Amino acid sequence: MAMAELGEFERAALLVDQGMRLVRENPNPFVEAAVLFFRGFVRYARGEWQGALRDLADSKRIAQPVGDLFRVFAASIWEGGAQIMTGELNLARATLEEALVLGGRLGTRFLMGRANAFYADCLIRLGEPQAAIAPAREGIRLAEELGDHLTSALAHRALAHALFRCDRSNWPQAEDLIRTAIQFLQEGGMRPELARSYALYAAMLSEMGQTQRASELRAKATEMVGEMGMVALELAPAPAA
Repeated sequence: MAMAELGEFERAALLVDQGMRLVRENPNPFVEAAVLFFRGFVRYARGEWQGALRDLADSKRIAQPVGDLFRVFAASIWEGGAQIMTGELNLARATLEEALVLGGRLGTRFLMGRANAFYADCLIRLGEPQAAIAPAREGIRLAEELGDHLTSALAHRALAHALFRCDRSNWPQAEDLIRTAIQFLQEGGMRPELARSYALYAAMLSEMGQTQRASELRAKATEMVGEMGMVALELAPAPAA
């Protein structure tokens, strides 16, 4: 997972291929569900949304009958994230709400911050930015408790976007929040989400009339996408404020 988060997709794919060979040689539903989840995760990070959705659905299908509910929970989070990326927003909402309920039943904090960050992003794109504020803040709280800087960055980004969509007068706070997200991502070398954050920041700057800065950030994001060999970058567009 770490290699995919850093944008090292070829190395991550090699490890996944090794895992798939092991599963073929020694079938085990728990291992197979895990490997499919990791392949879906890598494809999600790279922007291969449809491939990610197939792998994550297969991971859940295999994990559910053997009682691997944590795998179902984890796969549902990224499945919801990929559904956001493909614009299937109502489906993403239902998937992420189910994931949050399942995480609560499991009594885990691990990955709940990510689920809240994705849920907040989904609500923003459904035109409900006010409702997105609470899960974004919860995502920040949970991420900070666990020292999860990537999730904290995504939750800060979602909160920035939510506040911006609620009211343009929130721009100074929103800009501080997205800069915080970008700082976390830069420090961690988490390049795929850094590129996506540059793209979102550029979109907001453009709406605020700061076209030169927006153009510079878009160019930076595009360059990073090419360097990493990403397939797709931006999320489905959110409604304008």
